[in-house]
Amino acid sequence: MFLTSGWVTYVIRMVKGKIMKKKSKKDTWNELTNILHIIYEEHGMLVRLSKDADDLEEAFIHIEKLWEEQFKKIDRINFILLGEAPRYGSDRSYFYNADSKYTAFFRHEISPSVISTSLSKPVLFHHLRESGFIILDLFPFAFNDNTAISYRPNFRSKKKVKKLFERTYEYYLEPKLKKIQGKSHKNTVFCLRYKKHKGMLEKVIQTRLNEVGFSFDISDIGCVGSSNMPIDTKELENKYRKSIGGGL
Repeated sequence: MFLTSGWVTYVIRMVKGKIMKKKSKKDTWNELTNILHIIYEEHGMLVRLSKDADDLEEAFIHIEKLWEEQFKKIDRINFILLGEAPRYGSDRSYFYNADSKYTAFFRHEISPSVISTSLSKPVLFHHLRESGFIILDLFPFAFNDNTAISYRPNFRSKKKVKKLFERTYEYYLEPKLKKIQGKSHKNTVFCLRYKKHKGMLEKVIQTRLNEVGFSFDISDIGCVGSSNMPIDTKELENKYRKSIGGGL
């Protein structure tokens, strides 16, 4: 019997027990759980992990589902806004959750008829997709006021933030960047939502983007964080216009 090269490859993988199946969200979470254990142990909060783990898992699975739903409906990606992580919690607060309210994370307008939080969430989601605009968080853990660990007090230093990024990157952010790369173009723009991440993560993000097929200099990774919580709307509009070639 004549075997094609594809069939031979399949047989080899089968023999070696390395047939690859698509990872489920649960599979990804199981990998992240080991990192979560280390984080809680390092902060002396291991006794609280069992209490927080179920809520963090529920948040992760739901957030991943909502993000995938938006991503799949976008044909061409112009602009990626890099956030930190959803707070989620008991009110399930997440930008792409149509049942949760807008927060200071993203409350503004680029163009009243295109990207404006005066619109209902479902309508805004539609406009964002049509505009090639997607929000992507840097970290997978929805730490909040009810978890023993949170981003503001526990991840303030550059060293800790960078370590968290590197620990979770392979399992969480890298697969998403690879998906985005397949829908991007030469003018696609990445922007950090928060100023604090500009100095902490700019270089490592640039390196990782280049590894998955983007060609960026550090100057190409923008930041739309203002001195306080609100977005710098003028800078956001400028960066967005650049991603679509100058016009809305």
